[in-house]
Amino acid sequence: MKGYCQVMSVVCSAFLFGFHVCAQSAFPKSDPGIKTQLTVTNQTSKRGQPIVVDVHVENLDQVDIRKNQFSPISSSVGSPAFRIVTVSGGEEVMMSPGLFVVDPDEDWDSWYQPASGRGAYQVGAFILPAKTRVHLLHGDLRLMIEQAGTHCQRELARGTLLEQPEARATKEYYQDLVRFARRFSSGGAYDLTVWAYAPSNTVRIQIER
Repeated sequence: MKGYCQVMSVVCSAFLFGFHVCAQSAFPKSDPGIKTQLTVTNQTSKRGQPIVVDVHVENLDQVDIRKNQFSPISSSVGSPAFRIVTVSGGEEVMMSPGLFVVDPDEDWDSWYQPASGRGAYQVGAFILPAKTRVHLLHGDLRLMIEQAGTHCQRELARGTLLEQPEARATKEYYQDLVRFARRFSSGGAYDLTVWAYAPSNTVRIQIER
């Protein structure tokens, strides 16, 4: 699975790049029957400390809602996307957990809460029961951004698929992630939102410089 996920990280980045373009104005079309809630345990943190985030999705309807299960190995389904915006300057990136990581097998499995093992990677239906709130994601935002910067820098240095003419947009996206990861590591204030079937509330985090 690991090798396949590493190849898919390049393919899925095109999916995320589309997300990134949409983020300049609004998230993609969402399900009005779903409420997505973002919680950050430590909104103020020191540099290097974990920034623990949790995402819950709630079915507001009286009937079950059927969606596609998020999966980092599917470029068509994709993964939940975090939008991170610098308060000073408005620089913005989109990134997903389980995609730009050292060990995809372990990372997405730890983030995704409704299933584990092979069940976390399957491409199929995700049923959200009526009037039910489900814990969808749990993880360290700081580590996700750090790993994304490291992964993208390594792929840029390696070249390979990113040097193909059709991969120009993906290459630019990787370059944006590397720059953003460096900025994030230096601290500052950021507004965080997540899209997971619907856009969440926005939480401001402050990292000491």
